[in-house]
Parts: sequence; structure tokens; C-alpha cells
Amino acid sequence: METRIEPDLFSHILPSEIYYLIGVGYLDSSLYNLLKTSTYFYNFFITELKKAYPKFHETNRRLLSHAALGEWEEAKMLRSQFPIGVTSFPGTIYHPNLFYFKDAKPKPIPLDWNPGQNKYVDLTAWQIALMNEEYDVAEEMEADMSFAERHKQFWQIFPDGKIRNYRFDLKKVEELLTKVFYEIAYDGYIDINLDKMNNKTKLALDELYNYVKPAAEHKQGLVFNDMIYLMALKLYENDNKQFRGWRNKSIWCIKVEEYLASLLTTNDLRVHIKSLDAYKITVKKYDSKIVDKTSYHAFRRNDKSVPGNDFFVAPAGGVSARGGIRRGYVEPGSASDKFSKHMAIKTEKRLAFEKKYAPVINSENSQEQELISKKSLS
Repeated sequence: METRIEPDLFSHILPSEIYYLIGVGYLDSSLYNLLKTSTYFYNFFITELKKAYPKFHETNRRLLSHAALGEWEEAKMLRSQFPIGVTSFPGTIYHPNLFYFKDAKPKPIPLDWNPGQNKYVDLTAWQIALMNEEYDVAEEMEADMSFAERHKQFWQIFPDGKIRNYRFDLKKVEELLTKVFYEIAYDGYIDINLDKMNNKTKLALDELYNYVKPAAEHKQGLVFNDMIYLMALKLYENDNKQFRGWRNKSIWCIKVEEYLASLLTTNDLRVHIKSLDAYKITVKKYDSKIVDKTSYHAFRRNDKSVPGNDFFVAPAGGVSARGGIRRGYVEPGSASDKFSKHMAIKTEKRLAFEKKYAPVINSENSQEQELISKKSLS
């Protein structure tokens, strides 16, 4: 006589990822009932699922890795391998801020060179997309998830229903930026190689870096506040006559503007490194490569070419190494104007998402809400 298999045994035997997949789509009711009544069918199915588990786990890890770096075309290819489940399964992903060498041990990248990457903890690829304001990508991924699942995930990362950054006090940031600006502007010790500065300038920079650097773990809110970067752009454009010379301007462009740019959401960063050359707002290539086709991220670069330490992405296009400066006056189409236009486009999409995932008054109306929310984004 065969032993009847109780449904809750699935949760005890299977890895959580596979148990989740069973619940979201791989079992219709008739097959599920069959597995509950026969140990033969049950054991056969469990064996096959466990074979698939390593591939699922590795696919999800790679998906989260690409999501964290804004490499959404690669992420889309991975999603297609597991159309059900992988988009909704959480994980932790982090790319250590290290230089990697062929014949030597990795070496830490100093904080005053580059702030490094965020450590995303217990998040799904869809949540990482929203945290980086990748609204078009997130909307595309919604086809893999139920509205109830999306609604739950949205409120996990934006607990007040507002898509915003929860960390920074903009008044505090403004004070730090202003202090750094004038220390750099009046610093007469900056040498021709831009390797030296006076102690007050260095302390002001360190104070800024320690405030804006990524948190030890990122679980909620946008990864950065774009207003911080905009503040830096406007400071330069509105008061750049204060600088003693090109060395001071170059230090600001590299050590402040580009340093802050490397902290931007992947959406903002992509606009920064790809479209400012032609002042285009829409970027269709979803990756993080600069004009020479190399990765922007410091841990994928060598120790002589780090954004925020050795070069900055110039608004006029391309990359400017030490010694380069931005335009010395404000003009129509300045970097801050163009970035502000990009921010306005994002605002429209952000508000649409907030409306779409507003609190559910009655969970039985979820399907109706989904139809309404689709109209709000159209």
C-alpha cells in the first residue's frame, strides 16, 4: 500500500527556490494532486526538480549580478531561461571594490578613489531595477509576476509608498558640497599632476565621501538621490570663477562630480556615461560601458584608470583624464540643464509607478487594480 504524500512535505524536502517554483506555475492542479497520491510520481518529480536546482540558483545569481550593474540586456537573456519564478526570487549580491590582477592578489580600491558598489540584500531583480529607477525594465519584467507579488515587493522596498532615497539629508549634503567647493577653489597647493592638495581640502573631501558612500547593506529605497549630483553640477556652473586655475577645476570635475556620478542609479549613470555627448536623454543600450567600450565600474578597470580618481566623463563627450575641465561658463544646454530634463522624464514614470502600486484596499480587487494601473502607465 502506497503512502499518501501530504502537500506540506514539499516545503520540508525541497530548497526554497524550487518550492516557490512549484507554487507559481510548474504544477497545475491535476499534476499536483497526482504527486500527492503517489510516492512513485512524487519521488520522480522531486528528483528532476533537484537536478534543475543548481542551474536555477546560478541563473538567479547571475541575473542579480547583471541587475546590480545595470546590464539589463544580459539580464533579459537569463530571464528567458526561467520565465517563471526567477524574476521574483530574492538573493544577495555584491561586487567587492577591488582591483583584480592576473598574477597577483586582488587589492582594495581606496574609498577616496571610488566609492564602490551597493550590496543588495534579500532583493529580487525586479526590486533592484526599481531601486535604480529602471522603470522601463521593471515594466517589462512585470509579465513574469502576478500583481499581488509585485505589490508585495514594491512595499517591501518603499514602505511609505514613495519611490525615494531614505538615507540622505540634502541640507547636510549641500553644506558638505559647499565646503568642499571652496576648499578646492582656493587651494594653492594642488600640483600639476593633481596628486597633492592641502590638508583642509583632503579633510573636506573625506567628510563628503564618508557621508555619501554606499551603506553596508542596501534593502530599501533608491540607491542614491539624484539631487546630490545636480547640486555639484550647479555649484561648478554658477560659481566656477572662484577657482584659482585649471588644476582646481580639474580636481572638482574628477574628485567630486565624477565621484558622485559613480553613485548614481544605473538609469542615471547610463545617461551620464552615454548620452551627454550628444545631449540625448533616451539611451537604448542597456549596459554600463563608456565611449571606448570598456566597463565604467572601477572593479572592472585597472588601477590607472578609475572614474572619480583618474578621469571624468565630460559633458561634451568622451572621457577627460586629469587636466581636463568642463566649460568655464553657464550656457544653454549645460550639463545641469540636460540632467534636469532627464530627471523630469523620470518623475513622470516614478509617479505612475507610485499610483500603480498604491495601497490595496481590498485584495479581491487586485485584478481590477492591475487593469487600472496598466492604463496609468500607457
